[in-house]
Amino acid sequence: MSEANYSPEANYSPEANINLLKPADKPCLRQLEYMSPTSRAQFFAHPNDFYLERIAPVRRPRFPQTQPMSVGSAFDAYVKAVFAEAFRPILMCDDPSIFDYDDNGVPVMLFESVEEENWNFATTAGKKCLHAYLNSDACYDLVARLKKATALKMESSITCIIKGVPIMGKPDITYTDEHGRQITDDWKVNGYCRTATKSLLPTAGHLLHKKAVLMDNKGFIHNTVMPKGFKSKYQDQILTYDWLLNDGIIGDMAFVGIDQLTCNVTGIVTYQHRYIIGKEESDELITSYQKAWGILNDYELAVEYFGAIVDVPAEIAMER
Repeated sequence: MSEANYSPEANYSPEANINLLKPADKPCLRQLEYMSPTSRAQFFAHPNDFYLERIAPVRRPRFPQTQPMSVGSAFDAYVKAVFAEAFRPILMCDDPSIFDYDDNGVPVMLFESVEEENWNFATTAGKKCLHAYLNSDACYDLVARLKKATALKMESSITCIIKGVPIMGKPDITYTDEHGRQITDDWKVNGYCRTATKSLLPTAGHLLHKKAVLMDNKGFIHNTVMPKGFKSKYQDQILTYDWLLNDGIIGDMAFVGIDQLTCNVTGIVTYQHRYIIGKEESDELITSYQKAWGILNDYELAVEYFGAIVDVPAEIAMER
C-alpha cells in the first residue's frame, strides 16, 4: 500500500465532501462524521478493514461481539455503577441509567453494551472481575484519590474539533484532584477467557514492574519510563480522552492511568499504570489524526491510500 501524499496545511473541514472530485467511473465513499481513538488506530494498522467497515459504498457488517470483548463491557458496567453510587455527590454523568439495576441486581448498562447472546456469560464474568477489583490495592488507591476529588465524570460521550479534526470518545472515568489537576483513568480486562496454564503477564510498565522508575508528583505516583507496549496499546486512546475532557485543548502535560485486570486460571490480579504524558507525544498523536482526516476528506488521496480494494466490487471485497 502506498503512502498517500499529505500536507499538514490541508483543510480539515468536517463539512467537506469527499466525493466532490470523484471520477465518474469510481465508487462513492462514505463521509465520516468524526474520528475516534479506535478508528484512528484501525486507519493506520488495518486500512482494508477500515475501508470495508467505515467508508465503503456498502459497508461490511460488524463482527459479532466475542465473549472476551463482552467481559470487558460487563465489568465496565458493574464497576461504573458501583463508583457512581459511591461518589454520587461529585459525579457528572450524561447517562442516568448508570444508577439503575434490574431485579437480579445487574446494572442496566450491561444490557446496552453487551450483545444479547453473551448476557448470561458476561453477567457472571463481569461480576467475578468486579469482586476481584474491589479487593485490589488498585481499587483502594482509586477510592482514596476520589475521596479527595472535587469532580468526577463517567459515561460522557464527547465530541470536539481538535486542531481541525472532529474527534469523538467516551472516557471510562476522569476526576479533578485536590490540586485541580485532571486525571484520566481507564479500566482494561485481559485474558479472562484464556485456557492456557501459562500465566498471562500484564503490559510492561505498571507501577510494580522491575524496570519502573517511579516519581511522586504531588501524590500522583507515576512511572517515568513508558514501555513500547503501553504506548502502542493504550497511550493514544487515553491521551485523546484527556484532550476531549479538556474541551479540545491539548495541554503541556496529561495525567493518565489504567487499572489492568490480568486474568489467569489461577485468579485475577490488577496492575496500576500511571504516567505523565508530555507535549511531544501529544503533538505526534494529533498530527496522525490530521493526516488521517486529511486523506479521508480528499478523494484522490483516499483512493491512493486504500489502493486496489476501492475498485473491488462490494460483494467480493466483503469476503476478504
